[in-house]
Amino acid sequence: MTRQSRSLPRYDTDSPASSSIALRLEGLHAAATALLHTDPRRALPLAREYAQQAQTVGSLVAQAKAEVLLGQSLLVCGELPEALVRLRVAIQLYGELADPLEQANAEELAGKVCLNLGELDEADQLLHAAINRVSHLQNIPAQATRATALNHLAGVQHTQGKVAEALTSLRRALNIWEEQSHFVGQIYCLINLGNIQTWLGQYSEAVASLSQAYTLNQKHLNDSRSQASVLHNLARVHYLKGDSDLAIELMHSACQSAEITQDPLIQASTQLNLGTFYLETGQFLEARTHLEAALGLSRQTSYRAGEMSTLDSLGLLAEQTGDMAEAQQSYQQALEIAQEIGDPQGELEARLHLGKLYFQQRASSPALTQLSVALELAVQTQSPKEEGEIHEALLQLHETQQDFQLALHHATALLRIERELFNAESDRQTRNLSIQFEVERARHEAAVYKLRTEVEQEARQAAERLVQERTSELSRAQHEVVTRLAMAAEYRDDTTGEHTRRVGRATTNCPRPRLVRTAGRRARHCGAAP
Repeated sequence: MTRQSRSLPRYDTDSPASSSIALRLEGLHAAATALLHTDPRRALPLAREYAQQAQTVGSLVAQAKAEVLLGQSLLVCGELPEALVRLRVAIQLYGELADPLEQANAEELAGKVCLNLGELDEADQLLHAAINRVSHLQNIPAQATRATALNHLAGVQHTQGKVAEALTSLRRALNIWEEQSHFVGQIYCLINLGNIQTWLGQYSEAVASLSQAYTLNQKHLNDSRSQASVLHNLARVHYLKGDSDLAIELMHSACQSAEITQDPLIQASTQLNLGTFYLETGQFLEARTHLEAALGLSRQTSYRAGEMSTLDSLGLLAEQTGDMAEAQQSYQQALEIAQEIGDPQGELEARLHLGKLYFQQRASSPALTQLSVALELAVQTQSPKEEGEIHEALLQLHETQQDFQLALHHATALLRIERELFNAESDRQTRNLSIQFEVERARHEAAVYKLRTEVEQEARQAAERLVQERTSELSRAQHEVVTRLAMAAEYRDDTTGEHTRRVGRATTNCPRPRLVRTAGRRARHCGAAP
C-alpha cells in the first residue's frame, strides 16, 4: 500500500485560504517554540492548538511536527505520560515519512521521557535506536541528535549501575559538543560527568567538572535552567565533602534558579535534596517542608524516580522523629515504586532501610529477608558502602539470634569491605595529593622560568647597551684614524702640502675691508655659478 492510499484531505497551498492556514500554523509553531523554555504553561495551549490545526490540514509532515512540539511542551510542563504518547505517534509518522533525522529526534525525546518515568528498558531501546539511526549522517543536526541521545543514555546506564558505560557515553557526547562549540550540550555533559564522579567519590574531579560547566554558563549563556542544575550538583558534592553549610546555601540558590525555570522536575529535584540536607543536619522542621514540596511536585508530574527518593527520605525523617509506622509505610511505598520502574539502586536503599527498621522492631524474619535481597542488589550494583552497611546489620541480627558462625561470616565480609573502602579512599587522597604536588611543581617551574627569562632579558638589554657603546667608541676611533691618516698623507705629498701652505700665507697677506660688506660679497659670490 502506497502512502497516497491514506484518506487525507488535499491541502492546496496555492489558494488564499490555504496560505492563511499555513501562516497561522507557522505563527503558532514559532510562538510555542519561543515560549517552550521561558513560559511552558503558555506554550502548552499553543502547541495543542497547533496540533488541532495540523489535523485539519491533512499533511503528515505538519502532523508529525505537531506531535513533537506537543510532546516537548508536555515534557517541559512535567506531564510525562501524555508526552510519551505524543512522541510515540511522532516516531511512527516520521517512520512513514522516511525521515531518519526527525525520527531520531522523536526517539531521543521519548527516551528522555522514559528515563524520567523510570522506564529504563524502553529508554535504553529508544536512545540506542536514535543513535544508530543517525550514525551514518555527518551533518551538524544529526551529530547534535546523536550527542543528546548519548547524554540521556549515560543517565540510563548510570541508573542501571553500568558506570563505565555511562562514562564512555558521556565522553563521546562531550567530544561532539566541543567540536561544534555547543555550550548547552557541553554544560549538561559536564553536569552528568560531575554527577558520576561524585557517585564514585571523586569529589575534586566532580568540582572541577561542575565548575567548568558553571563558567561556561556564566560566560556564554546565563541560563537559569543550566545554573540550577550546576548549583544543585555542586551543593551535593560539597555536602558529601562534609561542608553542610555551604551545601545548603548552594542548594537554596539552586531552588531559586529552579523557580525561574518553572520546570517542576528541576523544582522537585532541588527541593528533595535541600530537604535531605536539612534532614541529615537534624533540622527536621525545615526537612519536612522541603520534602513534602518535592513529593507534591513529583506526584503532580508523574516523576516516579523523584517520588521514590522523596518517600525514602520521608521514611528516614519519620524514623528519626520516632514515627515508626509512617517510616515503614514510606519505605514500603518507595520499594514498590523502585520495583515498578526497575531501579535497582532505589530498591537497594528501600530494602536496606526496611530491613534495619524491622530489626529495630525485633522482627527478625522480615529483617533478614529484606537485608538478604539488599545484599544481592548491593553486589549487583557495585555499591560497597551499602554492602558494608548491610553486612553490619546482618552481623548484629545473627548475634541476637546467637548464630555466631553467620555472624563471623558477616564480620569478616565487613572487615574486607572496610579495608577496600579505606584503600580506595587512601588511593583517592594519594591521587589528589599527587595532583596538588604536580600543580605546585608546575607553578614553581613557571615562576623560575619567568624569573630566568626576566634575568636573561635584563642581561640581554645590558649587553645590547654595551655593544652600542662599544660600537660608538669604535666608530669615533675609526673616524679619528681616518682623519689622522689623511693629515699624514697631506704632509707626505710635497705638491699638495706646498699648495696648502701657499693658500694659508696668501690669506694672511690679504687686505681686510669692512666685515659686513665682505660678508655680503662672499655670500653673493658663493651663490653664483662657477
